Amino acid sequence: MDKFLSIFVAVLIITSIVTIFIELFPIALKVCIISLIISGIIYIALKLIEKFSD
Repeated sequence: MDKFLSIFVAVLIITSIVTIFIELFPIALKVCIISLIISGIIYIALKLIEKFSD
């Protein structure tokens, strides 16, 4: 039961931090997420090119 409670509290804290972060920095957060997605796509594309070039 204690383990479940600690997980619940951790999730609650993380959710509140994320909510505050989104409220304070919506533009910065969107830019960060977009850049992460773009870098992820580039990384996958490079890995695929590497795989096919062998």
